[in-house]
Amino acid sequence: MNVFDALGLTEGEKRVYQSLISLGSTTTGPLYKSAGVSQSKVYEVLERLKKKGLVSSINKQGIMYWQPANPSLYLEKITQDLKQLEERKKILEKQLPFLLKEENATRDEAQVLFGYNGFRASLYSLLDSFTRDEEFVVFGSPHPIPEPYRSFLKMFNTKRIQRGIKARFLYGESLRSFAKEMYSIPKTRVRYLKGLTPSTLAIGKDRIIIMVWENGGKCVVISGKEIAKNYRIFFESLWKMAKD
Repeated sequence: MNVFDALGLTEGEKRVYQSLISLGSTTTGPLYKSAGVSQSKVYEVLERLKKKGLVSSINKQGIMYWQPANPSLYLEKITQDLKQLEERKKILEKQLPFLLKEENATRDEAQVLFGYNGFRASLYSLLDSFTRDEEFVVFGSPHPIPEPYRSFLKMFNTKRIQRGIKARFLYGESLRSFAKEMYSIPKTRVRYLKGLTPSTLAIGKDRIIIMVWENGGKCVVISGKEIAKNYRIFFESLWKMAKD
């Protein structure tokens, strides 16, 4: 990336801006020839550069002259834009979980999300439904989790711990070494059962998520407080039987 790329200029804008720097104050005649753009196009490009704060103009006896503006003004504009984006990000992180009314968010329904992005969306949505010191529970995978999901889950659990949200996992005894490698982390407990768990299944307050890793991966999200409650009761009964 060069300075013109960092300024966010198109190819035509780069040529016009570079020509302006070389020519100094000029009319459009010498400019479009130097920049290698059409005479009809140069006005459009100049107006875009003017909006970005990179070009200024002055009328001298009815003739318009153009000159490059100080690019530090553009840097100042970018700095302000970044501050605004950071503020928007903070507001969204704080308020997005409460954007939908609770009755809509917890209505009984099923949804299937495919692939890595669907997997990420379903897990982060689950995380956003919890507050500090609350806990979700998981029936662990019946086999080691493949990449890229494995790396994502490590990152996901780091965020979960940072938010102060707890989790418990039930795994089959044969997956003990895998589970220890994944979940020997704070705010996390793991117990083990004989045999295998049927599938990866996360249980939240108002939904369950069934995760399938094969064939590109998919998540089946079933929303509803009652079904989540019943699966939680089932998990707790097995948790009492499982061993550390």
